[in-house]
Amino acid sequence: MTVFKLQSLMIFVSRPIARPLIQHYIGNGSSNSLWFDNWHPDGPHPLKWSRHVVYDSGIPLNAMVNAIVPVDSWNWLAAMSIDLVEIRSRMPSYNPNSNIEDSIRWLPSSNGIYSASSALASLRASHPLIPWFKLVWFPQNILRMSFILWMVVRGRLPTRDRIHKYDPGVVTTCVLCNSYLESHAHLFFECLFSRAIWTQLMNYCGTH
Repeated sequence: MTVFKLQSLMIFVSRPIARPLIQHYIGNGSSNSLWFDNWHPDGPHPLKWSRHVVYDSGIPLNAMVNAIVPVDSWNWLAAMSIDLVEIRSRMPSYNPNSNIEDSIRWLPSSNGIYSASSALASLRASHPLIPWFKLVWFPQNILRMSFILWMVVRGRLPTRDRIHKYDPGVVTTCVLCNSYLESHAHLFFECLFSRAIWTQLMNYCGTH
């Protein structure tokens, strides 16, 4: 895995939405966190149960999985709480193996290898496409222009009416016509200067 991909994965993993997409498989258990990595069928233990399970187990918070795999088998110490009993009853169906290293599988990819495209696809899957998506993001687009258009559609350009909200001293009149309040609606639909530009552009394109 390249440095770029590794950094991209680490940034993505920091998001809670990504953690269930990374499955840790235990070999000797020396490189996976007992409490925080996603190796158990129910996920990282403190995410489902409270951190009291750590106290009840008597196993340190920084322990690795090999703390419970002494001889190639799952071996929790005596369960001191109902939560620990449930954790013990739902261990992985396979046994650990001290002769192999732990491994990680990226679930959105068929080959289990992380890629930025599969990460993006998994994020997109959780949100429906907006109606104007193809208006902004289309083949052969100029990324800079598409980004500016995206900001326009979202109403996020630093127009003077928006800047005035956190800087009352700023001049709010339109930078183009110097007559009216500068806003998204004014800049693109109401300003006489920009309207003249739109008119010439439409005439050039044969659009009326």
